[in-house]
Amino acid sequence: MIVISAAVGLASAATAARVKPVPGQKLSVDEVVLIVDASSSLGANFDSQRKLAQSFADGMPSGSYKVSTLVFGGGERLEKPLSSFDRSSVEQALAADKIGKSTPLPAVLGEARDLLSGTEGKIAVVIFSDGLPTSGGRPQPAPASLTAARRLTLDHPDRICIHSIQSGDSKHGATLLRQLSAMTECGTFRTASQLQNASNLNRYQQAIFLGAAPLPAVSAAPPPMAIADFDGDGVPDARDLCAGTPSGVKVDKRGCAVINGINFALNSADIQPAYQARLNLVAATLAQNDDIRVRLTGHASPEGSDAVNATVSQARAKAIRNRLVEAGIDGSRIDVQSVGAKQARGPRDADRRVDVEFVR
Repeated sequence: MIVISAAVGLASAATAARVKPVPGQKLSVDEVVLIVDASSSLGANFDSQRKLAQSFADGMPSGSYKVSTLVFGGGERLEKPLSSFDRSSVEQALAADKIGKSTPLPAVLGEARDLLSGTEGKIAVVIFSDGLPTSGGRPQPAPASLTAARRLTLDHPDRICIHSIQSGDSKHGATLLRQLSAMTECGTFRTASQLQNASNLNRYQQAIFLGAAPLPAVSAAPPPMAIADFDGDGVPDARDLCAGTPSGVKVDKRGCAVINGINFALNSADIQPAYQARLNLVAATLAQNDDIRVRLTGHASPEGSDAVNATVSQARAKAIRNRLVEAGIDGSRIDVQSVGAKQARGPRDADRRVDVEFVR
């Protein structure tokens, strides 16, 4: 089980009793990553958020599990790799001063994904954030954070719970944190005021570290918003291969943009300007989803010999590949194949094409 918890800017910090398993009870986590927002964008909430994070660390149970801390602000990071839990080391890391202005939550979630790569046990990722990601002083769209979290959950299926806690009264922040929590069936959403009581904070930590059932008094907030389809393309997230599809784009049953064939003139592999918009969409989809690839299949019309048709259809697929590489896509993510005129379907100008398919 992976548990992600988010909390930033709490009005005051409770001092929770240390979590201790009772006889016959054991820890429900093997690795813990603490992610703490240390950006100046928190304003007056920064000090109380830091105190809560330190109280959280003080209440963590002793035991044989690994912990990593990732304190961030803007483009700066204070990062400690996964190592055996040492309370003083964790508390020292969480005492960091403000280290940046922005709140790049999508990037930090990506870094958490890297930290957890290769782990197989039960993992808790505790994120302290206000739910308002920013970059360069400007708000970042929610799908960027949701996509980053989705990639993390896909890396560890059936082992992840996202628990989010919000301070302040931003509706946008609450919505994003609820959506992050709803990515997993075991996720919960909490407000800062619900953890100001030391008993509630202790029971909240028992739920994270011991797998205890959440206390009803702690879950007074409305139920988490279910996200069946956060990019709004009509395909549920559970089977959406291509996250973050732009609004209004036609998608297939896997949630990937439908790219109609890119056609060519007779005996030509030159890409016509009219198809640039389609190529931009292909490049954008690959850039947003680094866990998928694209397959380019070149075709030819029946004119000419098999050898000539094989050559020209291959050249057409390679031309598309080269254009995508120029757009910044790693060539290793692009598969090229050609079938000549074997799949001609008419009319002949439509046979002179390259089909585009996203694959995993």
